[in-house]
Amino acid sequence: MVDRADVTRYTDAARAAVDAAERQLAGFLAGLDLSRPGAAEALTAYMEALAQQYGTVAAAAAADWYEELRAADGLTDGFTALVDDTISSDALRASTGYQLRNGDPDALASRLGGVLQRHILGAGRQTIDRNMDADPADVRYARIPHGPKTCAFCSMLASRGWVYRSRETAAQRKKGGRYHDRCDCAIVPSWSKRTPTIDGYDPDALYKQYQQARTAAKTTDETVILAEMRRQHPDRYTDGVKPRPTLTGDGSRYLSRAGRDLGFGPADVRGLDQARHHVIEGDTRKNGKRTGGHLYATVEAEMREGQIAFPESWDADRIMAAAQRVIDQPGKIIIVSDSRYDLISDIDGVNITVRLRVPKTGPAAITVHPNHGRGVKRVHNGTLRGVG
Repeated sequence: MVDRADVTRYTDAARAAVDAAERQLAGFLAGLDLSRPGAAEALTAYMEALAQQYGTVAAAAAADWYEELRAADGLTDGFTALVDDTISSDALRASTGYQLRNGDPDALASRLGGVLQRHILGAGRQTIDRNMDADPADVRYARIPHGPKTCAFCSMLASRGWVYRSRETAAQRKKGGRYHDRCDCAIVPSWSKRTPTIDGYDPDALYKQYQQARTAAKTTDETVILAEMRRQHPDRYTDGVKPRPTLTGDGSRYLSRAGRDLGFGPADVRGLDQARHHVIEGDTRKNGKRTGGHLYATVEAEMREGQIAFPESWDADRIMAAAQRVIDQPGKIIIVSDSRYDLISDIDGVNITVRLRVPKTGPAAITVHPNHGRGVKRVHNGTLRGVG
């Protein structure tokens, strides 16, 4: 039955192919002047050649490994693993072009190395995937990260454990087969009736973290759940997010993202009562345009395109009480301009913004609106649609 040593044997072979490709890329870039005509085209062609060369190495290693694992699980039916070293030239060229146009030029080699890694390891992954499709034996597999921790996205996919099967629907296979640059996850097959135990891989613990975040997020929106996972367990993921303080130690004044004291705090914010009518019922400008009005009943009655509503169960008092909680303890502060500040926080499963105007006379709340969350809806093409 497959164990951690088996996984490491394959990932080390695939990693060696990636390392060799990155070394060659670094040498090529050292002698390339990207300001010269044709340099970008030459680099793209070189990237494609490297991906194909070392993708073939990774694919061959994957096919050999697949056969070894089958034999170790006692299968002797003579199945011969296929090698699928197809590289998507269009996707690789598009990624290379994007990296050339964006990001720090000094980090170009690292970013392009990430592109190479994804395509080289992709050849190994698709080889394993293709063989599972062709395999006459019943095979299941898990997505297993490498190293002590991984990103929240890969953790979510790995949390399913050994439930992926070779004959799953195409949609399910596609959902579980997403990868990013520098992703170190491996597709690990097993033919054993017993569930393999891989040292350092605990899908039950990963799934518990996912469920905790999903419960807290109160939505099925994957993006929101992943953001919650990163906030709840910042030290468990490579992309964990540690919250920045938004208030001074005594809670009297707000802090910017950089930690700068903004000179005023929750007790200084006035105007929330005056903003109530605008927030709940809305106002009409001199030009006749309607603004505000975020009570569910108000939105349902007006149905202005783009108008957003708090949950139907929230009455006016609950909305304004939530706004005060945002003012008292914002989760994030965005300085929109010298005179506009947005205080943002999640209150009872709803992400809320309180916008402040900050003239010399002191900060005042001018509007409150939901951004997303359970029960939040927005008018789109004449209908109310959820903004989870």
